[in-house]
Amino acid sequence: MSESIIITKCLEDSAKYSDAVIVLAAIREILIKNPSVGKFFGIERTITTLTNEKITPDLIATYDDERNCIFFELKWAVSQRTIKDELLDLKRYFSVNCKLNVSSTVLEHNDVILICHVEDTKIVVNSIKELTSSPDNDFLKPDNLAVWSWAFIKKKKTSKDFSDEMRLNCEYGKTKNNELEKFVNEPGGIPVPADVLQYLRSKFLFVVQKPPIQYTMKVLLMHVFPSYSSNLPKGTAVDLQIDAIYNNMKSLFPGWRNIDSETIQAKKQWIMEALYTFKKIGFDITSLPHPIRKSYDEWICGKLEKFSRKERRYAFRTRGIRKVNGKGYSKIDKYFS
Repeated sequence: MSESIIITKCLEDSAKYSDAVIVLAAIREILIKNPSVGKFFGIERTITTLTNEKITPDLIATYDDERNCIFFELKWAVSQRTIKDELLDLKRYFSVNCKLNVSSTVLEHNDVILICHVEDTKIVVNSIKELTSSPDNDFLKPDNLAVWSWAFIKKKKTSKDFSDEMRLNCEYGKTKNNELEKFVNEPGGIPVPADVLQYLRSKFLFVVQKPPIQYTMKVLLMHVFPSYSSNLPKGTAVDLQIDAIYNNMKSLFPGWRNIDSETIQAKKQWIMEALYTFKKIGFDITSLPHPIRKSYDEWICGKLEKFSRKERRYAFRTRGIRKVNGKGYSKIDKYFS
């Protein structure tokens, strides 16, 4: 695979993850502003069923006086190799016998909506059709499951000014929520204006799915390192900064539930992996401001590709001479292995 193709894939996946975060936040905003469609219940909230099983949908909404609910599952990336297993894994969300909280009644019905990028819908829908040929997979039929897509478009405001707008569309199936069905089946789908997107992009940066490592690195480079570089002595060990950076990110990116949450959107393991990857590519967080002449995404993806290429050449030179210690060659990401 050529260098340009690898870097392009790296850039695309970073952008895709960023978009997926906005999609989840946008659905939350839509529900809050349109209570007749559904009532926002929570993001990444774990529900314990009456059979003591735990499920954690990406987003939960209720309707019909909280007697029914919708579980939203978001996929920022879809792989032809794994999508069937991921679809079958959705079975845990169907016919769930549970209460959403202590005061609520047992749910009478729950819908499931899978959301993916518009470019991935063909793979998803085709896989669903193949799986539903077996009676064991009836839960994937269109009366039980809905598949929504998201897409970003350039909406022309003036001859010199363009701005992003997001659209949510139903690509497969339906829910039993009539108000929501009317909303999403309007011509063009559900619009999310550019000004709303701009606000959401500044507030939410992570979802429960692990981001590609280049995305976490960009967040650290843009939002976290600048506040640390002036206070750190030269040569400060990266591993000693993990706890400090993690605690700082609690205030920068609080949990989805509320501003006082003790959880943050980014998991500690993601931060740790990103910090050590910065160390591997020779980036010193104590030397900021660092001269970066490209966009953050382009700079990071270029550095990662260059480092991976160097590792591959070194492994090739040592092949047959001595046994290569696998621990010495970290896999930065699947795109660079």
